[in-house]
Order: sequence, then C-alpha cells, then structure tokens
Amino acid sequence: MPKNKPQLPKSRVAKLAESNLFPVFECAYPYRGPNGEDRAVKLRFRLLDMATGKPPEDGRDTKTFEVKHKRGNYWRSGIGPYARTAIYNLPTATKAKAHGRTIYYTEGEKDASNAQRHWNVCAVAHYQGGTGATPEQARLLAGSRSRIVLVRDMDLVGAYVAWQNARALLAAGQPADKITFARPALDFPKADLSDHIEKGLGAKDLVEERPLEVAKLYDAYMELRAKSGRRRWMGSDAR
Repeated sequence: MPKNKPQLPKSRVAKLAESNLFPVFECAYPYRGPNGEDRAVKLRFRLLDMATGKPPEDGRDTKTFEVKHKRGNYWRSGIGPYARTAIYNLPTATKAKAHGRTIYYTEGEKDASNAQRHWNVCAVAHYQGGTGATPEQARLLAGSRSRIVLVRDMDLVGAYVAWQNARALLAAGQPADKITFARPALDFPKADLSDHIEKGLGAKDLVEERPLEVAKLYDAYMELRAKSGRRRWMGSDAR
C-alpha cells in the first residue's frame, strides 16, 4: 500500500472543482497476488458539495476512484499489467478453492468487503466489476469443488454482468452445478449486496435465482443495447 496520504492528482481535483465538488478519501481496496503480494490498489473518494459539505443530491457524482499499481518498490498510476488478472480478495479465494469453501462473487469491492467483514465468508470482485470477467480472471476462481455464488445488483446491468461471469467461469472449467445465481432480498431498483447487509440480512437471506431468470434479464439488456446502437448500453441502470 502507498505510504503517503491518498490524494487525487491535482488536475482531477481542479476538474471536480469546476462542478463545485471536492474529494475526501474514504477507503482503499488492495489487489494482491495469490500469495498476498501487493499488486495494485483502488482508492475510493467521496465527493462532497463545496457549498454544503454534504454529498450532492442533484445527479452529480458522489464517488470517484484512483488506481495505482506497484512496480518494483514504487507505486505508479493506473492498473498497469494487472487489468486482466486483478481479483479483489484473491488470496482468500485461493485458500477457499483449496478447501472447497463457498466463494461469493460480487459486483464490486465494496460489496465483497462488506460480505467478508459482516458474514466472515470468502467474497471477491474482479477489477472493473461492472463488466464481465476476463478469461484470466475466471481461471483464477474456477476449477475446484467450491461453489461460486454470483450475487448481482438489482438492475439489468447486474444481470448482464452475472451472466457474463457465469459464461467465463464455465469456459474456465467451473462445473455448472457449482455456479449459483443470487440477488439481494430487496425490492427497490439498483439494490446491491451492501444494501442487503445494511438491512441486517445475511447470506442465507439472499434470493437464489434460476439461470433462466437471469438469462431473460440478460436478453432484455442486450435488446436495449442493440436499440441504443451503443457497444455497451447503460441507460437508466448506469452506476
């Protein structure tokens, strides 16, 4: 982990100031190799309104990130050579695979961190969790007797990501009967695993979904994306 106080580059701070926002460091998500060696870190910053000192409520961003990777003894900007292999909580997942323990595969580092802290389980997320896993990321998780629970967010993008992750895991050798789809036990749009946990709900409260249910949502996402003419449609489900 970088020893200096986490800060955004001055150019980004100046850009945020144009929207009357300023960043406050919130937490760090370390990315490590299977044996625990530092590889990269994702720094999370809250964005506050310069006038009120509170999170904006008018559609402006409320968070931003800065990513650094380790090269030798120094930390450099960006994810560097780890973009296709970075898995948050990989050392824990490596141990879980070796012992056949369940792995909860979430859509972001915050969800994985909350699940691990509150439920004492193995929970992971891959770098750029809003897109499907790369083959390299999937190979790091697949191929054991561990059950992998794909916990999606409550929107079409979440279903798209979960379906893509399942495909990648199958291609990497994960048995189909060791892949489970699940979602938060909440009924409001875009609810995620952290929302589920904040409501005092546990792992056993997750709603298990049949693959066909997720496939239909995936098809709906793809249909909307095709209509939009964009390579990756986000629409009202953008995070």
